[in-house]
Amino acid sequence: MSFGGNEFRLRQGFAAQNACYAPLGASAWTYLQEERKCLNNPISVAFPSSPTVKETKQYTGRKGSLDIKPRLLYKAGKKNAFETHLQAYIMQKYDDGILKNILLPLENGSAWVGNEVACGVGMQKIDTLIIEQNDEEIHVKVVELKDEEPYEYILSHQLRWYLQWVSQYIVPNLLKYKKPVVIHPCILARKTDNIDIIEKIRSVDLINSSIQNVSIAATEYIAFDIVNNDITFEKVV
Repeated sequence: MSFGGNEFRLRQGFAAQNACYAPLGASAWTYLQEERKCLNNPISVAFPSSPTVKETKQYTGRKGSLDIKPRLLYKAGKKNAFETHLQAYIMQKYDDGILKNILLPLENGSAWVGNEVACGVGMQKIDTLIIEQNDEEIHVKVVELKDEEPYEYILSHQLRWYLQWVSQYIVPNLLKYKKPVVIHPCILARKTDNIDIIEKIRSVDLINSSIQNVSIAATEYIAFDIVNNDITFEKVV
């Protein structure tokens, strides 16, 4: 155990003030005599002795990543909310198989993927934010996750707000790379047979970018389905 200068001086001063009565004492302390006078008596200044280093034990528990899929399927089968499990599953599988093909904007880009990205007053959070680039361009994908079928509020409020925030606070930091920036709004939600909402997703114009070299792509809808104790994904729009 060691002390920095300030703490040492405090402890030294405390020892000096009390040296006329009794030195600091404990089983973890050793003592060095320092010839200073206090009422004509030498004082004892206490210094900590080195702690005994205990033998460390090797961790023998789980070291691999936790497979969230069984828990996700269990929650879905019980009709419980499982959006956080879906989010964790996406974070584990975004660069593998079908999800890589339909979720990542580029085939061979360098990707940064974040989840629960805080944005704006009130700590609203983007479920999944993907920034991917190659030598020619940069793509930013804003993904709103739902464990239910998509609905209009996602379009009229949530995605619209997230796109505005990304345009104001993320995109300016990317323009320094002197590449075109494309923003992709995306809904990842349960498969639906509601033709009206699918057509609204297909035709919606969320925001228009007024920033040079920045464009907003068409809104995407990636649907998941849970059948025969498995989860599948497909790009609908």
